[in-house]
Amino acid sequence: MSVTSLLGMELFAYKSSYRYNYDDFLKAMLSVFLLLTNEAWNTIAYKFMHDMDSVYPAIYFVIVIIFENFILLKLFIAILINNFHEANEENSQS
Repeated sequence: MSVTSLLGMELFAYKSSYRYNYDDFLKAMLSVFLLLTNEAWNTIAYKFMHDMDSVYPAIYFVIVIIFENFILLKLFIAILINNFHEANEENSQS
C-alpha cells in the first residue's frame, strides 16, 4: 500500500485540488485506502482525470485496485489457511 502511495505522489502530487489528493504521504495513504475499500474511487478518478485532462489517472486507479485487492485477498487466504492448520493440529493432539 505504501508503494502505490509513493507512486501516486510521484505521478499526481500538487496536480489536483480535490480533498483526497497525493500532496503528502498521509493524504496519499488515505487515498489509496479509499481505493482499496472501493469508497468513491470513481469520483476520485474522475476528479483527477478532469484536473489533469488525461486518461492516465484512471489507468493508475484501476491497476491499483486490481493488484492491491489481489494482494489483500492472498493475505486473507494465507491467514485463513494458517488458522485451519492450527485448529487441525490442536484436534490431532487431543
